[in-house]
Amino acid sequence: MSDLGLFGSVYDQLRSYSDRIDRLLITIASPGARERSGAEAELAELLRRFAQPETETSSHALRLVTHVLRQEFSSSDYPNGFTTLAEELEKGVLDDNGTLVLERIAATLDRKCSEMRSRMREGI
Repeated sequence: MSDLGLFGSVYDQLRSYSDRIDRLLITIASPGARERSGAEAELAELLRRFAQPETETSSHALRLVTHVLRQEFSSSDYPNGFTTLAEELEKGVLDDNGTLVLERIAATLDRKCSEMRSRMREGI
């Protein structure tokens, strides 16, 4: 596979998770959204998956996202902080600090997507 194909594949995988998290954050932040509890549950499940150690049974995309997040977050935030945040989401008690962590996750994935797009452009 060419470098362009490799970076394109990595970009697509990161972008799918990034877009999903962005959509869920918007739904959670929307006042009175009927879909809020469903979005909180879906985001909590994603956080739990991100907090689990990489295994052979994990999808390639999930292992990639987990690796990116492990590099970004300190050992005190990752993975235990992700599990705690998932529990807060499920209980509906997400505070401002939790929201900041979720936004940081989204920003981290967005930044990595931008890096992959840049590498793709360099390869053209």
